[in-house]
Amino acid sequence: MKKNLTRLGAVFCLSLAALVCAHLAVGWTEDKVEIRETVLAGDRSAARGMEIACSVYDDSHHLRWDVALTLGGDIAPETDFRFFTGRRYWEIPPEYTAQLYPAPLNFSMSGRVAEDDQRDAEYEYMVRPAMDAASRTAPGEKRTETLRLADYYDCYPLALEAWTPEGPIYSTSWRGSGRTLDREEWQKVNDYFRMPVPPEAMVTVTAERNGAGELVEISCEETEAAEQLAPMSSLGVASGEALYLPVIPPRETPDQVAAGIHVIPLLEKEDRLTLDLDHIRLLYPLALAAADDMIDFTWNQDRSLLMLYTREAGRLVLTTVDPHTGEAVQRLELMDLGPEEWVGHMDQSALYMVYGNSEDDFVLLREEAGVLSQVLSGKLGLSWPMTEMFSSRSWLAWDGERLALTGFIQGRMDQESGTRQPMGFGAAVWTGEGLQYAGFYEYVPARDWENWLDGYYRHLFDGRVEGAAWE
Repeated sequence: MKKNLTRLGAVFCLSLAALVCAHLAVGWTEDKVEIRETVLAGDRSAARGMEIACSVYDDSHHLRWDVALTLGGDIAPETDFRFFTGRRYWEIPPEYTAQLYPAPLNFSMSGRVAEDDQRDAEYEYMVRPAMDAASRTAPGEKRTETLRLADYYDCYPLALEAWTPEGPIYSTSWRGSGRTLDREEWQKVNDYFRMPVPPEAMVTVTAERNGAGELVEISCEETEAAEQLAPMSSLGVASGEALYLPVIPPRETPDQVAAGIHVIPLLEKEDRLTLDLDHIRLLYPLALAAADDMIDFTWNQDRSLLMLYTREAGRLVLTTVDPHTGEAVQRLELMDLGPEEWVGHMDQSALYMVYGNSEDDFVLLREEAGVLSQVLSGKLGLSWPMTEMFSSRSWLAWDGERLALTGFIQGRMDQESGTRQPMGFGAAVWTGEGLQYAGFYEYVPARDWENWLDGYYRHLFDGRVEGAAWE
């Protein structure tokens, strides 16, 4: 008994020592976050009065520093440090998206392939040509054939998925995750969104059996012509009332779905949302030269208007559509856009920044009472690492004359030099006269500055910009 008590006392002392060390380690981090400013272009005074809020956290999500600072003068960040015993993650914004896509035609499976399972999986992959070749493959044989896809499918099998905060994830793919629709419902989706397989679409399939006759490999690869003729995945949007899907068939045929924005109403049944597949309809027709002339499709910020970006006669066009009536509210020509060029956009605080064709153009729109107006346009004039702001969660701010953009810049390895680039955030300011300022702000907890310079901590911390505004 005495020996057990001694052991228990030792364990208690060790645990207490560990807690004390952990407390000291955490307390040691509470000083502040140090910010180092690097001016990359222009005059830093152009950013005067720009207030930034950002956060830094460790990769275990136990430590977090919230930092606030004002640009253009002395860099004097205010830091609020918090320690979490359990992991704390950022809140993920709700999704209002939908997607209609063809079953994959290119696939490869090896090992012991269960033939009955693959025949049932034709809604996940277009397996019929490969399984047909497998039926003619003898034990110990590997067979490769080029087959006509239309001999196996009249139309491309389609799957539909949607994400809304008001309801669970649901899917019409036969084996999709979340709530799946039964085969009859799946068939209704495919009967409406008909996309016939063209007679010239060909695929190359391979099937192999071992000596015991077991199927050990099947694969399918579409030819270049088949790839060009296949329908594109359609990215749509959702609400608690309906799904909105812009569909552009790859070519015109009499029995295919009409080009345009289609709406699928949602019904609440047994405390969950479900698709009203008996009332799918065309909301807004489209006449585009090609499927890739539909550039983007999204909501406006309060989800009262559908925003459709298209390429028409070499111009980027934004059309806003009433989701209830299908009426076009506005049509705005934004910038030149060549046949191979694409754009991105970010929306925030009634502001919409559209950017990124080969000429480095951008346009800033402002929304008031459902009406968009262009307030600024010009050239971005940014280079790496500042361009990384466009792939992170960034923030816009507008004071009537100055546009500010701030965004997180991830530290990463420079392949040429073999050194790790620092982590921080970027800030850029434009006026009607162009880019006025671009700066990079490197940040880490100040206690780890020397280790940070040695690269030890660089992969252990992450961050993001939480907000930006003019004073």
